[in-house]
Amino acid sequence: MKTTLSIFIALFLPLCTLTAQEKEWKQMNDKEKQTYMVKLSREIIQEFGPDYYRADAPYVFESDVFSTGVESQKKYEGRKLLVVKFQYDDTLELFNSDYLAKVSFWADSGEPTGVMFGCDMGYTFVGKSYEECKAEQHSVMPFYRVSVPLKTVQTGKADAIVNAKERQIVDRCVELIKKYGPDYYNPDANYNIETVIYRLDGKRDCVSQNNGREYYLITFDYDLNKGLMKNYFSSAIRMWKDTGEVWNIEFGNGEKFDF
Repeated sequence: MKTTLSIFIALFLPLCTLTAQEKEWKQMNDKEKQTYMVKLSREIIQEFGPDYYRADAPYVFESDVFSTGVESQKKYEGRKLLVVKFQYDDTLELFNSDYLAKVSFWADSGEPTGVMFGCDMGYTFVGKSYEECKAEQHSVMPFYRVSVPLKTVQTGKADAIVNAKERQIVDRCVELIKKYGPDYYNPDANYNIETVIYRLDGKRDCVSQNNGREYYLITFDYDLNKGLMKNYFSSAIRMWKDTGEVWNIEFGNGEKFDF
């Protein structure tokens, strides 16, 4: 009997909690709901994608409906959503999406349903609540950004989006470009840093000791209005992630320097 009662309580308590939360949500006015969503959205972003968090990021509210290709979630199709979308300054950085991050909530209960980041990837809390996902060991969304103007690094406003490591990498790249290909240096160029895994050593019948090693690929774009180049970039620098050692520089005309 005690076992049966324990099972009943374990099943009943979450339902009571959900009902209480929905009741509290429905008693809020629109302003209170928005304040609640913004506060929780910031918490969710810092938990699952802290590199996409900007304390002063402007935000807008949108409405949507739930749509999915996941069979087990089809029962939620058409259910109304409220969305908090955090924006960014596209003169300082650029992402695949027009937002840094956006968090969606069920419109009828206030429960968060998922978060999407500017890299077009995210996490869902449908089927397993945010609180459950937060309590479990979980991954953090890697930071992917399309580009950043080089001049951003030299402005005080960039401190919020460019960390010390990134600034160090860019400064080192600029130093090398000026030394080995000064004609390719453009202070107005956009740059992009991505992490790549080394897969090729360039030698026949030989397995490189560097295969599987991570490196940074830092590329700088060029002005299409001033002509075309052989490569899609004006400069590309490859730097080992673990040591910070540069092992290759390539310029837009195809010229390379190996170290």
